[in-house]
Amino acid sequence: MFKIPAFKSNFKNDPRKVGYEIEYSGIEIPEVVEIIRDLFDGKVEEKNRYYYNIFSEIGKFTVKIDSSFLYQEKYREILDKIGIKEEVKEEEEHRFYKKIEKLLEDIASGFIPNEIVTPPVNIDKLDTFDPLVEKMKKKKAEGTGQSIIYAFATHINPETPSLETGMILRYLRAFLLLYEWLYKELKIDFTRKLTTFISPFEKEYAYKVINPDYKPGIDQFIADYIEFNPKRDRPLDLYPLLSYIKPETKEKEKSGIVKTRPTFHYRLPNSEIDIEEWCLSYEWNYWWYVEELASDNEAIQNLSRQYLELRKESLVDFRSKWIEIIHNWTKDKG
Repeated sequence: MFKIPAFKSNFKNDPRKVGYEIEYSGIEIPEVVEIIRDLFDGKVEEKNRYYYNIFSEIGKFTVKIDSSFLYQEKYREILDKIGIKEEVKEEEEHRFYKKIEKLLEDIASGFIPNEIVTPPVNIDKLDTFDPLVEKMKKKKAEGTGQSIIYAFATHINPETPSLETGMILRYLRAFLLLYEWLYKELKIDFTRKLTTFISPFEKEYAYKVINPDYKPGIDQFIADYIEFNPKRDRPLDLYPLLSYIKPETKEKEKSGIVKTRPTFHYRLPNSEIDIEEWCLSYEWNYWWYVEELASDNEAIQNLSRQYLELRKESLVDFRSKWIEIIHNWTKDKG
C-alpha cells in the first residue's frame, strides 16, 4: 500500500505525478517491451536493439540498456574512425553491425543493467506499475543482489509541489536529516556503496543547508549546489529540477546529460525486483518520510537544531546517535 503525502498538488495546482526508473537484468529488452505492450495496450517504437519506446494511454514507457554509448550508437563513430567500416562491403554492412551490436550486448549484459522508465502517474495511482513488477518477477528478472557487480537501482521521480526556493530547500533539508537513517534502513548494497552513483552529500554542504540561517534566493541556492555537487551522483539529484527552473544550470553539470523536469530525482534504493516480497511501495514508503518531514516546517526546525548540536558534541558516534533520534521520529509517524 502506497502512503499518500501531505502535498498532493504540483506547482500548477494539478495532481502531483510520480515516475519510476527500474534497473534490472536477466530478461532481454524485447521481452520486457512485449510485457509492457500487453499490460498497457501500447504501441512499440524500436529506435535500435538497445532502445524502445512504448506509447500507451497513460504515457510513454522507455526500455533501454543503461549505457548511452550503446543506445546512442556511439560505437559506430569509433568504427568509422578506425576504418573498419571501409573494409565491409556495402551489402554486408547491415549484417556486420548486427554482429557488432550482439557482441557488445553480450559483453555489457554482465555488468550494465537494462532500465525501464515509466511515464509519470498521478500520486493517487502509484500502484499502476505493480502488475509490471509482478510480471518481471515471474520472468526471473535479476536485481542488485543477484551479482557482486550489479550496482542496480530503483529511482523515484516525484514532482515538486512548488518551484519556490523555500520549498526545494525544505525537501533537501528533510532528505539530509533523514539520510543516515534511510541508508541504514534500505540496506544499500555493498557494490553500490563502492560506485560513485550515490555519493553522499559532503558534510560541509549538509551543515550549510541544515543551518536555519541558510536562506538563499534561487540563484545563490543553485550556485551553492553546483559548487558542492558538480556531478549527478548524489542520492537526491536536484539537477533536473534546478535545470527546469534555470535552464543554464544543466550546462554546468560535469558528468553527463541532464534531463530537465520539475521533479526530485531520488536514486538511493536498490533494485530488488528478484525478491518475491519486494514492491515499489516498499521504496516509495521510505521516500514518504521525506515528504512527511518536508511538509512539517516545525519538525524540520527542531531536528535541524538537534542535528547541529549533536554534530558539535559527538565527533565519533554521531551517526549511531542521530539514527536513533530519527528512528524515534519515524516511530511517531507510524
